[in-house]
Amino acid sequence: MKQFPSKRNIVYLQDNHVHKQHTVISTLETERVFLHQLKENGVKVPMILDICSNTLVTEYITGQTIPDFLEQSVTATDCNAVAENLICWLKHFYCAVAYTSTHEIRGDINGRNFIITSDLEIYGVDFENHEYGSIEEDLGRLLAYIDSYYLEDNSAAVMLHSSVLEHAISTFAVDIDDIMSAKQTELAAMQQRRSDRISREEL
Repeated sequence: MKQFPSKRNIVYLQDNHVHKQHTVISTLETERVFLHQLKENGVKVPMILDICSNTLVTEYITGQTIPDFLEQSVTATDCNAVAENLICWLKHFYCAVAYTSTHEIRGDINGRNFIITSDLEIYGVDFENHEYGSIEEDLGRLLAYIDSYYLEDNSAAVMLHSSVLEHAISTFAVDIDDIMSAKQTELAAMQQRRSDRISREEL
């Protein structure tokens, strides 16, 4: 049985299905409804297969997360394709949640919540909460997470960052200054979380 990293729940792979044991039952219902809504509107997310008590069972999407992708030797062409598909996924997401009237955003947009398939298509995972704000906030957070994956001599992250920003600006009516401001806010928040975690470990 393979277990996936999760801060709040127990998530593991069994019989080629993903089992997610929710510690809070209300988040299971939120995720169930969210996944159904997105799937019905053509957004690429895992299909729900079963619900048993506090466990949501979904199909397993074979692929890799953004951090895993960036740790490999990838080409500029691959980075551009992933960036284009990421922005396309977000565009479909905003349509599915009626962003223009609800202002609902992805919110939890870290790189481990996207699966990149072998043909570089994008699937979104982990939909426990509804968040509201601006598209610029989502994009800024996404860029911050890509920045946080910069490794020594890792040009892939630099290329992906540049391509995501380029495709975002050409797809959405967004303000680049607001995107960069949101990015800096998220980077500062990430640094604070790391400092808090280190402080707790030292106690």
